[in-house]
Amino acid sequence: MNTGGAIQNGLSLLHHLDRCDRHEYLVVLSRRLAREYRKGEASPASPHLHLEEVGGQSHPLAQCWEAWRALPALEEKFQPQIVFSLSGPSLWRAKAPHAEGYAIPHLLYPEIVPKLPLTRRQRQKLSLILRWTKLRIRKGKHFVVQTEIVRQRLSQQLGIKLDSISVVKNTFSPLFQAGIVQGKSEGISPQEQTIILVPSAFYPHKNLHLLPRLAYALRKRGTEDFIFRCTIPPHSTPWQQLTTEATQLGVLTHLETIGTCPHAELPRHYLESTAIFLPTLLECSSSVYPESFFAHRPVVTSDFDFSRELCGAAAEYCNPFDLNDTAGALHRVLSDLERQRTLTTAGTKQLETYFPDPSEKWTAQRELLERLVASHEGFAS
Repeated sequence: MNTGGAIQNGLSLLHHLDRCDRHEYLVVLSRRLAREYRKGEASPASPHLHLEEVGGQSHPLAQCWEAWRALPALEEKFQPQIVFSLSGPSLWRAKAPHAEGYAIPHLLYPEIVPKLPLTRRQRQKLSLILRWTKLRIRKGKHFVVQTEIVRQRLSQQLGIKLDSISVVKNTFSPLFQAGIVQGKSEGISPQEQTIILVPSAFYPHKNLHLLPRLAYALRKRGTEDFIFRCTIPPHSTPWQQLTTEATQLGVLTHLETIGTCPHAELPRHYLESTAIFLPTLLECSSSVYPESFFAHRPVVTSDFDFSRELCGAAAEYCNPFDLNDTAGALHRVLSDLERQRTLTTAGTKQLETYFPDPSEKWTAQRELLERLVASHEGFAS
């Protein structure tokens, strides 16, 4: 777990494990997750919670070392009754019953993959990665997904039995919840300049390459005093490419980045923004949606089945492959205060009717793992 939603989910789980002493837990976590957890939690870990840091790298050789050496050694040492991989699929097959999350949407939406903004070399690399990923889809595991859409697609596209897939809905983290409450008490509110927060890493499927052209299209529609606030490392190649194109189009002043943002600092940026923008092409779920609803900020996002399930009536939808349609959706929200109020009201309702709160999500995770330990139901032979 090294980026975005994986960090958010990891921090949320750690928060609850630290406070639930009805079981003993061994948590294997990446170095970045360990740093953010120690920074965000006021007290040291409880005696029933044991932490082990492993690299958490994405390189195939590093993953092989973790799957074939590091993780089996830890399982042998601690002898768990159940293993839960929060974000998967993982290459490792534990000896104990193994439940794991699923976070690779490319295999669920093969019709979208050819439309991703990739060079020929990137497309070849992605093809190899997806083949590598399919190797992680092993028998003997129970998958834990965050939406019914993913449950159905995982069964249809990869042939996994529906009774081997459970849904535990995602939500905002306790750390984000506390940050929003504190920020509101401090009076943090939208800035005079219109800030469009884009809380996403720069992956091809996140579709952030369109930002310079989108800024230009918004300018042509008469939207002037706005800025896309990104979370892309400022010295990275993607950010340099974005700023180069923005300079050529004369819209550099409409782009800024706060860099890789620690999860504890995100609430302030949500509260300072006018709207949240997520033009993603592929998702299994996204904490951006419930975070936006909890912060009472309108959302503009791509029109897909996953976003419709998660947002319902609480988003302004756009065709992410159509620049004019996307610019139109953003312009409608930014220029219409009544539309903003309608969306934020719908967001509050969506939180109440669809999303659990952080403690409810943890209860659902814990009860699922306890059921699987008790019965082993859902595990393939």
